[in-house]
Amino acid sequence: MMISIYVVKLGKMLIFVAGQFAGQLEFRSFYSEHETGYVHLIYLKPNFRGRGLALKLQDYIVNALLQAGYRFKWFCLMIP
Repeated sequence: MMISIYVVKLGKMLIFVAGQFAGQLEFRSFYSEHETGYVHLIYLKPNFRGRGLALKLQDYIVNALLQAGYRFKWFCLMIP
């Protein structure tokens, strides 16, 4: 599965799979809490769900924040 992530602006990214728009990703830091990252949104269009893509995006987020010097104490995911 060919995944491409394009940064639209700081903290907001568009997700493409094999050239097709698949969803968006939003995460940032809490400025009042040094080294704390916050995931606002992992959205996938219905036809891209159930393929394990969200887990790959979680890994991407964690790695991006760790490389930027953030530490993780917990990670919570809500699925509507």
